[in-house]
Order: sequence, then structure tokens, then C-alpha cells
Amino acid sequence: MRFLGLLNELIALSHSASLSQLLDTVIDRTDYKPHIMSDPDGEDRWENVQQLRVVAAQYDELKPEHALASFLEDVALITDVDEYDEKADSVTLITLHAAKGLEFPAVFMIGLEEGVLPHIRSLESGNPAQIEEERRLCYVGMTRAKRHLYLVRAFRRAFSGHNPASRFLADIPPTLAAESQRAAQREMMRARYRYGTHAGTVGARLGAPLRDEDTAPPLQTFAAGDHVRHPKFGEGIVVSCEPSGPDYQIVIAFQGEAGIKKLLLSFAPLERVG
Repeated sequence: MRFLGLLNELIALSHSASLSQLLDTVIDRTDYKPHIMSDPDGEDRWENVQQLRVVAAQYDELKPEHALASFLEDVALITDVDEYDEKADSVTLITLHAAKGLEFPAVFMIGLEEGVLPHIRSLESGNPAQIEEERRLCYVGMTRAKRHLYLVRAFRRAFSGHNPASRFLADIPPTLAAESQRAAQREMMRARYRYGTHAGTVGARLGAPLRDEDTAPPLQTFAAGDHVRHPKFGEGIVVSCEPSGPDYQIVIAFQGEAGIKKLLLSFAPLERVG
């Protein structure tokens, strides 16, 4: 009976509340966050929920009775790999893992950013083997393209703020890539400057430093005791901030459930508080 009562309450709410408010209510009333956080992969799963909420907020301008239907219709457009028809005149949405063994005339790979590919969990782990596994997965995606490969990234995301270009872009020989705009070219050069390039010789470094206009801007550093705010983890106190290669590793004690986190400063959208 409790479930039926909750279901009727949510149905009634769907006629008046915005989509993001409805989603927040579902998460809160079902205790969904504590449930998934009890899983070893809880943080990754909760991040997916946060991304889903960002998408849901894009429907808030629609009337409630139209927003939910449009949202469900859009998120349902996921093709099962087992039902894939290579002769169908349609776009296939697929994960990198599911793409193994398939080929397409043109492939669009999205999310080529630090914190997405490679994933933030791999970066925070400090385990080179995890980074290399994601590098191989990225290679799998690239080699699915028969003729055209498009690599796409966001300069800024509503959920995580600014993300640098993926280090995997530095593996592409310049002769094989065509930049769509100068800004993208500068980001590619920054990636090569930070992580080296596999063009010609694996692990080879660029022979000459970049021009001033092409080098990455200096990172804002923090000191122990600084009060900061993160869009995902909330407010916290800096425990330490130390150099880590071309980057800085910052340790922050966040309030509440987030606890202590180790982040790379280059893709941690931190705001100084006070």
C-alpha cells in the first residue's frame, strides 16, 4: 500500500511540478541515493544520476504534461546491440564496450575530455593500468570507423565545469587530424604539451616548447585550510595541494557524505569561498 500511495503521489505531482523537481522527489522519496551508494560502484552510478538530472532540467521550460512524455521518449531511444541492423538508414547510439566487433562508415566519439575519457575514477586512482585500459578502449572506439572519425569534446559542462581535452588526443599524429577551429587546435597542443605524443615513436615528447599563446594558463593553487566549493561535492576545507607532474593533486575534506576526496586541480571546478 505504501508503494501504491507513493506512485499516486508522483503521478499527481507530474501534472504540476517541473521535470527536475519530479526527478528530485523520486530520488528523495525512494531513498535512491543511499541505496546506490551502498554499492562499490556507487559514486559512478550517482554521477550518472546527476547527469540525468542535468538532462531533465533542459525540459523544465515545457509544460509538465508535455515535459515528462518528451523526456521519456528521448531517453528511450537506445538501440539494443543484439537488434542492430547494419543496413538500417539510422543513427546508432552505442557504448564503447558494446561497439567491439562492429564497424561503421562514420563514427562520432563524444566526451573526449579529462574526467570523462579517461574517467575521473581512473584519474583519482593513480593506477597507470586503469588509464591504459581506457586508452585501449578509446582505440577500440576510433577503429570502429571505416572512413570518417569525428572526435568531439565539450569545453564546459553544466555538471563538472571546465574540462581539459583528453590526453588520448595527444596520441593522434597531426597528419591524420583536421581541426575544425583554432580553439580546438590549441587544446590539442596543450594535451601534447602535458602528456606527450605517440606519433612516430611511442612516448615521444615534443621537441620544442609551445608558444606563449598556446601554453595552458597557470593553475590557481590552494593552501591547506582554504575554504572551497565544488559543484558536486559541496563545500570543504583543503587538506593539502601538492605538485603532481604538470598538475596539482589537491586533497579536500568535504562536508557531509562526500568526505575526503583527492582531485587533480586541472579538472576540479573549485571556487574559493570567503
